[in-house]
Amino acid sequence: RVGPFFTQEHLHKLVDEICAQSGKLLEVVNYNVQDFQYIVTGHISNLKVLDAVLGDIKKAPHKAIQEAPANIAKHIAFFLQPANAASPLERGVATIPLPGVDVPFHSRYLLGGVPRFREYLMMKIKPEDVDVQVLEGKYIPNLVARPFSLTKEYAQSIYDITQSKVYKAQVLDVWDEAKEDKQLLAYRLLIELLAYQF
Repeated sequence: RVGPFFTQEHLHKLVDEICAQSGKLLEVVNYNVQDFQYIVTGHISNLKVLDAVLGDIKKAPHKAIQEAPANIAKHIAFFLQPANAASPLERGVATIPLPGVDVPFHSRYLLGGVPRFREYLMMKIKPEDVDVQVLEGKYIPNLVARPFSLTKEYAQSIYDITQSKVYKAQVLDVWDEAKEDKQLLAYRLLIELLAYQF
């Protein structure tokens, strides 16, 4: 909604700059449609700053992108004032808040819970419960923004995002062996995808 000139790279630079200047969490956590729709989570004041800066960029694209660091500092100062900090997060020209979501889901802030959630999933879902044909070609959560596949490229894309040592040891480090048992491979991919939906 910012404009066709605003890319994923622009968004990441903007999010990183806001996070660096504020010292508070702000992170792109879902990649729904490249260069068009993303989910960003973080501290409420940072979400307000992101909304304000994206609004600036939509109004005056090239000038606002160049002046983004200064605009970020200005908006951070504004939203740190108690009266402005208490205001609710509202729909902006380029943002839509998700009502009821009050935790930084999928973010690095919650990564410490992933191992326990993975264990829980493994207790509830068994390899024999997984239907490979049902999963293939479907979006099984939006961690990698690609349809589920038993290819090494897909398996690698999961690792590229999660950097999970457990997953790497069970799948990528033993790929030639892992790819032979499609049922177990699908199970391990599914568990990893779900574990990071924490």
